Amino acid sequence: MKVTNRLRYFADQSHLISTIILIHKMCTTNSCYGLSLKAQIMFLISYFCRLSVFTTSDPTLYDNFSKFFYFLMTLIIVYLIGVKYSSSYQKKYDTFNVFIILLICFPLSYISTPNHTASMLLYYFSLWLESFAILPQIILISRVRRIEVLANEYIFFMGLYRVLYLINWINQSLRSQGVSWIIWTNSFIQAVLHIDFIYYFIKSVCEGREFALPL
Repeated sequence: MKVTNRLRYFADQSHLISTIILIHKMCTTNSCYGLSLKAQIMFLISYFCRLSVFTTSDPTLYDNFSKFFYFLMTLIIVYLIGVKYSSSYQKKYDTFNVFIILLICFPLSYISTPNHTASMLLYYFSLWLESFAILPQIILISRVRRIEVLANEYIFFMGLYRVLYLINWINQSLRSQGVSWIIWTNSFIQAVLHIDFIYYFIKSVCEGREFALPL
């Protein structure tokens, strides 16, 4: 297996593990306190768009299975937040206007798509949407502060997922394999938006205390 393939594989596995951890945490605590339903719906739309593209234009079993699993796990998370544990959902704090994200992503996907076929527009829209989808979660956490459901392990594996993908693109560029500026931009945006989580997780581990954002 090539280095880039290994990096991508480990990044994908980190993503899958993080979603499983989050679902397990919600089911064991019977709570979704501190989680943004809007962020998960944005991720769900992104994965649905990606899944529809891969199943029609990419024959590889690994890609199709991974995207389907992302979609399925996120669908379960949306159900847990919006239905099963809705009594603990902090709707009054989950107020980020997601139409802002959509207004940004629609023109960006059109501008950045090499050819304006339906599948390519969906694919690039999903890339941009995934980049900004975490914003409602960041805003909610900044207001709630208490994030018991966001377990340390979930934070770690989500951060690892973003970092490994960024390293993967850097490695491909160094090998002169060519990486689209769109991929670079999306990876950079996601890394920047997750940097707080990663920094405070590492700090909490080094200090031997529970993960928490500063007041």
